[in-house]
Amino acid sequence: MFENFVRTVEEAIKESKEKAKIEGLEEGRREGLEEGRKEGRKEGRKEGKEESRREIAKKLLLKKFGNKIESIIYKLDYADNDIIEKIIDNIFDIEFQDIEKILKKIEN
Repeated sequence: MFENFVRTVEEAIKESKEKAKIEGLEEGRREGLEEGRKEGRKEGRKEGKEESRREIAKKLLLKKFGNKIESIIYKLDYADNDIIEKIIDNIFDIEFQDIEKILKKIEN
């Protein structure tokens, strides 16, 4: 009788541990998903901002240089953010030859 009681207690402890383990895994999974969502939103906003800045640079260059720039403007799609920012920041001072040099250095 005492052995049955001990066995029952051991089984209850084992079941409790399994249940706690499953609950812990589920809780960890939920927390991981939420963290992943936050990180994904943050990364998405960053990429959206970069794409927006790239489009602004294209529009400014087209407005300033017109048809002359159309043959090389696609290279802005491959430019890093520093180049994009420098173009935007210096749009009033930059000459076509400068842009041409910068964009020709960019590899597709």
